[in-house]
Amino acid sequence: MTITESIETFNAVNPVTICIASLFIQDTKALIEEDVREDTFVITKAVTDGLLLLKKNGVLLITGHAGTGKSRISRHIVHMFCTENKSHKSIKLNTLKEWEDVVNRRDYVVVLFDDIFGETNCIYNREIDTPTLDKVYAFVCKGNIKVIITIRDTVKRNCQEALERNRLLKFDFIDLSLDKPTEAILDEMNEIRRNGETHRNDTKLYAVMAYTAINEDGIDPNDDSNITEIQNTIYAIYGKTIELKKAKYQMQLRSLKEVI
Repeated sequence: MTITESIETFNAVNPVTICIASLFIQDTKALIEEDVREDTFVITKAVTDGLLLLKKNGVLLITGHAGTGKSRISRHIVHMFCTENKSHKSIKLNTLKEWEDVVNRRDYVVVLFDDIFGETNCIYNREIDTPTLDKVYAFVCKGNIKVIITIRDTVKRNCQEALERNRLLKFDFIDLSLDKPTEAILDEMNEIRRNGETHRNDTKLYAVMAYTAINEDGIDPNDDSNITEIQNTIYAIYGKTIELKKAKYQMQLRSLKEVI
């Protein structure tokens, strides 16, 4: 047995690795079950095309701007694939680093990297990330591991080096920006707007949503100047003034991510 094989065997039976993976699986299952409970999954052309590409290539790449439903569509595809393939579990990861701690080459899993290179700026380190992306590609080639990757269009434009250098990212993208938002997404956005008339949280969420769309999904949650602009957006939409603290603003951005 080679050193590499010995390490992989250790990771496969390492109780710490198994425990971490189990937590990620449970969290992802809970997230998808909530989508199912809320009946927010809608079968669209993007969903059916994405499922076919995932089955064919083992990799699905999704991009799009604010309001196009990247996160929800990707979760829907994960749910549909795992429903058809009972042996596969689903795992949602937020960073490439988590791959090393969670995924083993013997696993039967669908791994979702949501906003793999960040939500606003391209977070990519060639020396650190390239070996991991190569490993992900090698695992996918074995057939038992599937990967879905979402990248915001504004981040994608700034990540050309990553796209050009890594085989994992050379597959065709499904670009949701080319499609109109689904009726379900539009209904949800309109409900948030209406609720914003009387509920402060929805007031702030809809204002953040509008401001994000105006800025093409490219706002920095750490930029304090955005808080003033969102307060101005609240006044423009609802004709009232609401104080918005930085922590609350960042929370609304996270809430918006679940909507889109």
